[in-house]
Amino acid sequence: IKPKQITWDQIPKGWYVQPKYDGECNKLIIKNGKARLVRFEGREKTEFYPEIIEYANKLDLHGDIASEISRVLVGEVCVLLDEYKASFPHIQLRMNTQNKVKQKLAMKDKLATFMAFDIEECKGYKALSKYAPYTSKASYGVRYSIMNSLVGVRQTPDEVAWKDGQPLARIMLVKNITLGDYPDWKAFVKKHEMEGIVAKNQERAAEQVKLKNWDEDEFKIVGTDLTEEGKSRGWVISKLRLEDTKGNHVDKGMQFDCKYINY
Repeated sequence: IKPKQITWDQIPKGWYVQPKYDGECNKLIIKNGKARLVRFEGREKTEFYPEIIEYANKLDLHGDIASEISRVLVGEVCVLLDEYKASFPHIQLRMNTQNKVKQKLAMKDKLATFMAFDIEECKGYKALSKYAPYTSKASYGVRYSIMNSLVGVRQTPDEVAWKDGQPLARIMLVKNITLGDYPDWKAFVKKHEMEGIVAKNQERAAEQVKLKNWDEDEFKIVGTDLTEEGKSRGWVISKLRLEDTKGNHVDKGMQFDCKYINY
């Protein structure tokens, strides 16, 4: 089956199926004994998520000879609500502030987690030396095994177990979900209110398909709102005012549930 033909009920057997988290995609770079977070376009994000950097140092992803290692993990920085979904309103404020006071206030509620789903580079680790020259060309199944050897095996069950609303670990692997021989992926995603799933061919790293959780309906736009925050960001519209086909006003705006949303 070609990737473009894959749908909710047409995911090939043997493919990995992983949760799609709503957050900020970053690279976790480990070089010269230091951990950094960087967005794909190169923007430095290390100071935005101190809890992830602190955990990376604690996890000792550097190896015995820090100057000789180089690891680049790719993942989603998010605020987990449970093992299948994340809160974008929570992470939206974190991704825009380096203010330590605001960070601490946000972290009292929920901490950010780096959910690793791929690896771009792995050098200086003897157990994986045979993969190092071609990590980027290795199959996704091999790359996932490399990530597990770097991260998963270093963590105790208590670190990745859910306790008090979140796991203790600030860096985790995105899990592969299994539902048996006749999975109803769409029903599963709806039940858990997930953003969606990502289906990945473990034999070919480039073959991946995102299936998003969305519904379709018809509405009439009757007006717009512009908040003060929107003005400060240079927006023209912050929210649409809508009516359904029967003329009833409906509110499809984002519902913020985080305690610190207005700080």
